[in-house]
Amino acid sequence: MDLKSIMVPFSGGDGEEGALRTAFELGKAHNAHVEAWHVTPSPYNMSTVYYPGQGLEPIYSEKILQELKRSYEESSNNALHKFSMMAEEMGIEPVHDGVIPDHASASFHHEIGDADEIISLRSRLCDMSVISRATSEENKLFHGIVYSTLFDSARPVLLIPAGKSLNFSNTKIIIAWNNSLEAARAIAFSFPLLEHAKVLVWSDSRENQNPSSGSGDLLHYLRLHGTEAEELFPNATTPESLLMTAKTLGASMIVMGAYSHSRFRETILGGMTNFMLKNANIPVFLAH
Repeated sequence: MDLKSIMVPFSGGDGEEGALRTAFELGKAHNAHVEAWHVTPSPYNMSTVYYPGQGLEPIYSEKILQELKRSYEESSNNALHKFSMMAEEMGIEPVHDGVIPDHASASFHHEIGDADEIISLRSRLCDMSVISRATSEENKLFHGIVYSTLFDSARPVLLIPAGKSLNFSNTKIIIAWNNSLEAARAIAFSFPLLEHAKVLVWSDSRENQNPSSGSGDLLHYLRLHGTEAEELFPNATTPESLLMTAKTLGASMIVMGAYSHSRFRETILGGMTNFMLKNANIPVFLAH
């Protein structure tokens, strides 16, 4: 798959600049177009409550609503300013008229509405979404955006820890392989990022009950695509051990399937995907 269209949610926060920088780096490497999307809720959708027998009643005064609108406009202008400054710094051509050039370019978009819905719908027409992983309550929309993008867009997500970006020099990538449909999709989507990288296959032997589709066959598949790959033999196959292995080996990214088990099971009992969403300190490439 050629990487030609990249979407990145960008509210302008300092912790999100790494995701935008990563998207721009990918745009330069693949002559791709980057869409930065800034989404704010409508203050009027939050300003009424329903009372039986009375109908909709306002919660906030018109003065407060105008202050909310002004705050959202300032947020959008701040995000656009950071977007423009970084695009200029990195030599990315801004596009305003919808005509996409044949080299790295980017456009900024502002929408009012539900962020989960808008981002996931737009992601369907992009090859990849690059999303900053929130490390605190500063980005309360983070989990909703990631969930909706993974489940509703049929496209992969590249998760970037807040304040960091993906290093493309001397790249070493770990593939977390459990023989699942989701892991296979993640690998297929990640081939543009596997170019010129050394790939290490971290295999959960408990999931590979079928000997005809184990990590050996995955190594063969990767090598057919010209990817240098070798197998790891982890002593443990927990999420914690995967992150520790990545740190020890100096890996720059992990590729894995998202929610191979049900989202309910992951949320209630815990699982690999939720652990990575909460704790990953390096970029993680996910697909459902």
